[in-house]
Amino acid sequence: MNNKFTEVVFDHLEFDKVNFVKLEDDTIFIDYKNRLLGIGLDGNIKYNLELNRREITDIIFNDDGSFYAITGKNIVFYSLPTYSATDTEFTVKLYEGHATNNIEIFVKSSTGDQLVSLVNPETLEEIQPNYHIIYNNDSYIKVTGKTIKELIMKIRITPNTEIESIVVNANRIFLK
Repeated sequence: MNNKFTEVVFDHLEFDKVNFVKLEDDTIFIDYKNRLLGIGLDGNIKYNLELNRREITDIIFNDDGSFYAITGKNIVFYSLPTYSATDTEFTVKLYEGHATNNIEIFVKSSTGDQLVSLVNPETLEEIQPNYHIIYNNDSYIKVTGKTIKELIMKIRITPNTEIESIVVNANRIFLK
């Protein structure tokens, strides 16, 4: 009773019919049509579960993350899924063809949090680019001075990484 109330405001949420709203462990649970939505206090959706019953009027939680959904005269048992997100590595073959000494790579991303490394698959040697620039979340990479017949790119992907496209331009520069 001594603690002040905290107001949580959600913008851009629209529901035409809600059977119940319940706050449980900093998550707001809302029954919307045949879905149970769990929204964190930061406004992000934590759970979006499709339930096989309509018109849930209440839910009762257990300590282990499971709950009972009450629908009219029925009680149905469900478990909340546990999600885990880890960094993963994605490998893509960028170039395979005639020997080249000039490769330009453009990685279009909306987040800019990708970590990129270039590898020669024949020797497994990491190739250091001449420059790697990240501007407006997009990566510009240039490799010159090395004869390359094959090239792969390893990208460390985080849960927030969004890569829209990768463009590769490979040609030969002749120097006198």
